[in-house]
Amino acid sequence: MSKASIPELYHYTNLHSYLNIVRIGKILTSPSCLYEPKNITKVHNPVTGSMEFVDLEHDHIKRVVWLTESKKSSGHGLALKPFNLRITVKPNDSTVWWMKWQMDNHMEKKWFKHFTKGFDYRSWWVSEKEIPVSDILLVEDINTGEVLYSCK
Repeated sequence: MSKASIPELYHYTNLHSYLNIVRIGKILTSPSCLYEPKNITKVHNPVTGSMEFVDLEHDHIKRVVWLTESKKSSGHGLALKPFNLRITVKPNDSTVWWMKWQMDNHMEKKWFKHFTKGFDYRSWWVSEKEIPVSDILLVEDINTGEVLYSCK
């Protein structure tokens, strides 16, 4: 898919995570959830400084940066709670519509149904590459309308 046919894409986060993105210099990949979790453990992430639940068996497989074409911070299913920051990113050569990506990577049908139930999964996109801050176009607080960063 050409970059011209990719819609404007967003990564939702909170202020704490955004400050980590700026400090680290990139949006890090996270688990792709291709497989149903089997071995969940809570661990400390030394990069972000936060505690995270991880699936020791699967989280290292095909990590991605989760993106959406949805301008809303909730309803798409990429977050358990609405985030207040919307980061607009420039697509890279690894940006793929999630529906195609999950088919190409053989997501199990049963897990697909469970994982996507009730969500706007057709708005999902992924990047298998970390996204450098130089590819961030806009950061806005969707509650206040404040623009925290813009290169537009």
